[in-house]
Amino acid sequence: MRRPPPAFHLLRDLEEALVPGRTAVALVPDAGRPARVAAHARLAARWLGCAEGEMVLALDPLGRPIAPAHPALHLSRSSREGLCALAIAAVPVGVDLERRDSGEVPWNVLAAPEAALLRRLGPSAFPVLWAVKEAALKALGAGLAGAGTVTVMQDDRGAWIVNDEAGGRPLSVATAEPVEGWVLAVVTADAPTSPD
Repeated sequence: MRRPPPAFHLLRDLEEALVPGRTAVALVPDAGRPARVAAHARLAARWLGCAEGEMVLALDPLGRPIAPAHPALHLSRSSREGLCALAIAAVPVGVDLERRDSGEVPWNVLAAPEAALLRRLGPSAFPVLWAVKEAALKALGAGLAGAGTVTVMQDDRGAWIVNDEAGGRPLSVATAEPVEGWVLAVVTADAPTSPD
């Protein structure tokens, strides 16, 4: 089932106005783990409308950012080579940031349909496919160990889609090039669907 892209607001800095109720993704310089955590806490406090000092973030046993006092708040982050993407949403969210020039395609980590798609599209599509896959795994809470449970494809219009073979959850996918040479993927997951 094709889902509409997540309505996300891309922030160029943490002071930019937030759109209430929309998934927010902030791009910030990556100044190390403490700075990433502080920036994410600041974004979460702004998103919830609470004082920054009240927002405490932690990592769950799988290493994902969480806000223990706000269990309905969903967080994700990705950092690469001095750039960090921080996501916050009311539904499970995953974000991934990849360089466009990521080098050789690691064919051995791709599902057969993904490899076939890349052979058709060309290796330059790999960073987008991989960013979507990593963001989907984060949104599903699966991590890279669950890579075999999702397959990234394109629909007949060329939009990126994800099949969640394990849980059948509806996923919404959006991609962007927020900075020249970089690919950003944001995936949100709704509640699992039940058969009618």
